[in-house]
Amino acid sequence: MKKILFLSIAHTLGLIASATADTIPEELQSPNFQAMNQHLDLGGVLYGYVDVDGDLDVLTELADDFIRMLREVDPDEFPLEIDLKRVMAATGLDAIKGIGASSYKKGPHFRNKLFLLASGERRGLLKLGGDKPHAFKSWKLAPKGSDLVMEQDLNGKAIYEMVLDIAEIVMGDLGRGMIEAQVKQPVPDMPFTMEKIINNLDLRIMVIVDMQEKKPLTIPDSPAPGITIPLTDAVVVIENMGWLVDHLFPIAKQEEDLRVFRDLQWEGIELLEEMPGDFSIYSPGMMKHLRTGHLVLATRREFAQRCFSDKQTLAEDPKFKAIMKDLPQKGNGFSYLSTSLYKAIEGIFKQMPEEAGVMETTMVLQLANYLIPGKNGPEASVTVNLPEGFLTVANSGSSLKTSFASGAVIGPLTMGYSMVLPMMIIDEAFNDADFIQEIDIEEQFVPLENLDLILEAETEEAPGDGD
Repeated sequence: MKKILFLSIAHTLGLIASATADTIPEELQSPNFQAMNQHLDLGGVLYGYVDVDGDLDVLTELADDFIRMLREVDPDEFPLEIDLKRVMAATGLDAIKGIGASSYKKGPHFRNKLFLLASGERRGLLKLGGDKPHAFKSWKLAPKGSDLVMEQDLNGKAIYEMVLDIAEIVMGDLGRGMIEAQVKQPVPDMPFTMEKIINNLDLRIMVIVDMQEKKPLTIPDSPAPGITIPLTDAVVVIENMGWLVDHLFPIAKQEEDLRVFRDLQWEGIELLEEMPGDFSIYSPGMMKHLRTGHLVLATRREFAQRCFSDKQTLAEDPKFKAIMKDLPQKGNGFSYLSTSLYKAIEGIFKQMPEEAGVMETTMVLQLANYLIPGKNGPEASVTVNLPEGFLTVANSGSSLKTSFASGAVIGPLTMGYSMVLPMMIIDEAFNDADFIQEIDIEEQFVPLENLDLILEAETEEAPGDGD
């Protein structure tokens, strides 16, 4: 009897538990819900889905009607008939069918997901994020211990193609021809055309930042005894754009404030002017890595050389391995952030002298708490182009719910600060004033009890036309 009762209770609890995760019948669901839901996690601290299929068409029709009305009122102001529906199709934004997000806690981190549902052929702006997912080069390029590493596919040529399509929609073949002729013109003071740049804009960008906390630098002209920040090295690597250095090299040779250099691995241009104080360690430059043809922008040539040399890499860093657990190993976008950036910014405000203003410093530090990730540990995210859309998966110290809440809080905080600061300045000005001016008022104020009589006298005459 007890066994039967126990099984009955277990069965009932099972039904209740499964019922909490049930969705409405399929025939009542949004037509795009299942395509979205398969990429999200239901049951965590956040789950959201918005179906936007057809919404853009409605807004486009409203805009079309508005422009049509304006054209009827003033045809000279709107001489061209613009098919906004075709324009939106050229941007590719009409392919977006839904937006979803989810977040749940797994161990010490939150697994956050964002998904943009946009199946089918990519057009316009949706081609910006590249094509098929691939392994990330920045994991081996960045030295072990790097604090900020980002990598992103960027098909900038898609923007040019979109502009050509829109020009043709608005002005026909003449519009497309005008744009094509314009980009064939040489860039002012440069030996190449915009067309050459555009043809090389299907590329990959990598950013690597390394903050050495044990090597502090004093910020020039900072209040005594001096505010220090970690020695921070950085490089920006842009694939397939090293040819820019080839064209700029002869020009740089003629400039007094620039230094050119060439060795077996590099060809580059550096600023000759020395920075003040501890910052003299930096020598910003633009260079070409000869073996790969990449364009490299660097704070110091030494750090660029280190990135392209044999070394222990970010992929071997235990902290990086831990935060990357269960994230996609291939994609089209990637970011990694350690706690060093947050610590460095927090350290700057803690070093601020009292005369800088305790209230202002505290409020800015609070904004930093909301805006700068990494407070609760390293962060990592990967964005992947899928046939159904764009999926971003992240391991983070905070949930997406917190991020959305922070966005809602930052506005009021900023507004409050913008209101308080002028009041503080005015108050300070009055406190510092060394004079008090008396104002003599000769005209007598009208007693409040006579106000009704004055208003009646003013309104006895009927208002004239246009009053």
